[in-house]
Amino acid sequence: MDAIEKMIARMNEQAENERLLYKQKRLSEIEDKFNREQAFINQENEQQLKKQIQIVEKKYKQQRDRQQVVFRQEALHHKQEVLTRYFEEAIEKMNAWSQDDTQTFSEQLLQTIPLTTPMTIQVGELSRAYLNQDWVLRMNQQYNRQMRLLEEVIPKQAGFILNDHGVQYNFIFENLVKELQPTMGVELAKRLFD
Repeated sequence: MDAIEKMIARMNEQAENERLLYKQKRLSEIEDKFNREQAFINQENEQQLKKQIQIVEKKYKQQRDRQQVVFRQEALHHKQEVLTRYFEEAIEKMNAWSQDDTQTFSEQLLQTIPLTTPMTIQVGELSRAYLNQDWVLRMNQQYNRQMRLLEEVIPKQAGFILNDHGVQYNFIFENLVKELQPTMGVELAKRLFD
C-alpha cells in the first residue's frame, strides 16, 4: 500500500505542480492582458489630454488674438479721436485769430496765386471784420491784383474763396486744415504715439 500511496502522493504532487504552473501561467496571461489594457487606457487618456490641452490652447490663443484686435481697435479709435480733436482745435484757433494773424496769413496765401486777372473774393463770416474792403484795396495795390470783394459772406467760416472766371481757390481755413489732415495726420500720429 505504500507504493500506491506513494504513487497517489506523486500524482497529487504532479497534479499540484501542474495546477500551480497552470495558475501561474493564467495569472501571468491575465497580468499581461491587464498591463496591455492599462497601457492602452493610459495612452488613450494621454491622447485625450493632449487634445484637450490643444483645444484649450487654441481657444486661449483665439481669445488672446481677439483681445489684441479689440485693444488695437480701441487704441486706433482713441488715436483717431485725439487727432480729430487736434484738427478741430486748429480750425477753432484759426477761426479765432486776431486781425493781424488773419490778414498776415491771408496775405501769404494771396502771394501763392500768380494771377493778375480780375477776380472776386468772397470772405467767410468769421473773417469779414478783418478781410474787408480796405484790406482788399491794400492787397490790390500792394500785389498788383484786381480783386473785387463780394458782399455775400460764407456762413460760419473763416478765410476766403478767390474766383477767377470759374476757377475757385478755396482758402477757407477749415478746408485748408481738412486738406492737410490726411498727410499731417500720419505725421502727427507718429510724433504723438510713437
